[in-house]
Amino acid sequence: MCESQTRLLWVSWELADWQLLHPLIDAGEMPTLEKLIDTGGSGTLYAPPPPVNAAICTTMATGKRPWQHRICLSHQATVPNVKPVEAKYRAAGTLWEILSDQGLPTIAVGWPATHGSITTSRVVSDRYAFPTGPPGHAWPPAERGTYHPSELAKQFDPLRVQPEQIDAATLEQFVPDWQQVDQTRDPRLSRLCISLATDASYHAAATKLIASVSWKLAAVRLPGIGELCRMFVRHHLLADTPAAKPEPLYRQVVPAAFRMLDAMLARLMELVGPDTAVVLTSPSGVSGAMLGQPDSWKQSGGVFVAAGPGFTTDQLVHGINALDVVPTLLSWFGLPTAGDMEGRIRSECLITANTNTPRDSYEVDTAASDECTAEQRTAELRSTLSTADAWNYDWYRAQSLLDADRQQQALPLLESLFREFPEHALFSQTLFQTQLSLGLVAEAEETLEVLLDAVPPSMAPLLRAELAYAAGDRQLARQQVDLLLQHPPESSLVWYRVGLLLMALREWTKLESCARAVLAQSEDEEIAWLGLAEATLRRGDAQTAEQAAQRAISLQFYLPDAHLALARALVAQGRILAATQALDRLLQIDPHNHRAQAYRRRIGGALVE
Repeated sequence: MCESQTRLLWVSWELADWQLLHPLIDAGEMPTLEKLIDTGGSGTLYAPPPPVNAAICTTMATGKRPWQHRICLSHQATVPNVKPVEAKYRAAGTLWEILSDQGLPTIAVGWPATHGSITTSRVVSDRYAFPTGPPGHAWPPAERGTYHPSELAKQFDPLRVQPEQIDAATLEQFVPDWQQVDQTRDPRLSRLCISLATDASYHAAATKLIASVSWKLAAVRLPGIGELCRMFVRHHLLADTPAAKPEPLYRQVVPAAFRMLDAMLARLMELVGPDTAVVLTSPSGVSGAMLGQPDSWKQSGGVFVAAGPGFTTDQLVHGINALDVVPTLLSWFGLPTAGDMEGRIRSECLITANTNTPRDSYEVDTAASDECTAEQRTAELRSTLSTADAWNYDWYRAQSLLDADRQQQALPLLESLFREFPEHALFSQTLFQTQLSLGLVAEAEETLEVLLDAVPPSMAPLLRAELAYAAGDRQLARQQVDLLLQHPPESSLVWYRVGLLLMALREWTKLESCARAVLAQSEDEEIAWLGLAEATLRRGDAQTAEQAAQRAISLQFYLPDAHLALARALVAQGRILAATQALDRLLQIDPHNHRAQAYRRRIGGALVE
């Protein structure tokens, strides 16, 4: 349990990942972050779908998935403007609200779905930095609901930074030759100033609150780097890749932004003092789309760092999930987690983990009234959205349910999307696969008839093979897979599905051939390495299987099947102790993995013998 006088500062960035941070740390350009890492625990932070910033941040702040907290879009539609979603549509309490209800004073600045908060916490919402007047004019007061309590307005309105206040000297740090930009054609300098002003505003509000009020938790979100990464990260990471067409003019924007964030972090840590614990998070990293990669859906993991009183030092925290953050921080505060929180306490980064029995929930109302209220809130939110956004909301909610293995709950949403957009291949394929997973073979066959018109002809054999396997016709499934492999797919997602089929069909030679074909094109495909590990293990080459599994894990640590393949490869070589260690790591990131639990019991007995 944390000492009662100790405080915790939680700072969250957006789209920061280790591939961006490590070179800057190694070059000595982020000394504050380097010190945190050296004196605390750190690891890669993974976020469950959907890939919507407001959804991910709210998941991290509540310990609940989007299907639970209901924030599945970043915005709500109001006439005449679209604005960030309000707190009233959030169906779960945040960490600062939970602590506040337990009698601990808290601060929150810049977090999504906080506008209009009614809480005993002091809150500056994510609309704080939004312009309330035209460029070149002093801004009127922030809109109602920006502050809680509302009396904060008089002190905090003047602290807002307007984009035109970003001067030439500051701009030169990000774009040294900014005067070469034709701003009549290229609006990116203006957008850069908006992002810088946004984080400067949140930082000013946070420093004011931290210095002037009593608190135990200060949660500060600085999202500006996210927008800068979307606009400029390609020019930084791919600066030496001519095919990516990087623009040297914008090469320094992202490194300069991280140097700025490091300086802001240093200032916050100076204010709170050395007796305050510090947690830094970024729930997700750069996506393939930002780099113009073919697999645009791929997104790297984010960042987790925890240092100071109550946290272990020099500790790698493997495979931490955004769902784990709130349970872990509750434990740091000496409080139990809750039964309606799926994440777990990451005890390896805590000096003393709370072992109290989890309480049922921290939500105030009963489960029944919570669900009723959540449905009412969802209906109200959807009524404010355009038709397209309402369907996006349902799609993202379905993604969250599927990721939580709640296919039955996702099914009505997917069926509705399919009826509305039968030509939408992604909606149709997801419904098709969900029906197969639920054993609804006849329904899946009907869906397939429509789906075949929405996908390229090269996809048809895979879909027919999946249907045939689900229907128990393995011979037809093999025939369709052979037909597919005559024209190998390019997408790693398709290869993944092919690999699953080949494993189910026990076609180990073909699986190895497919995996090697993918790896010949790119050695950074963790699923292909996993397929190679499985195939070579089945044909008795345990050493190659071990190496392949290790490579898959190095590319994506949060890949339970790769850890299990590694353990099996180690057992095949008689290395029982190493195998148990591999399984223990797996159960750290996926504690409810029944296959791993059973296998661990089996080889645990062999270890004792």
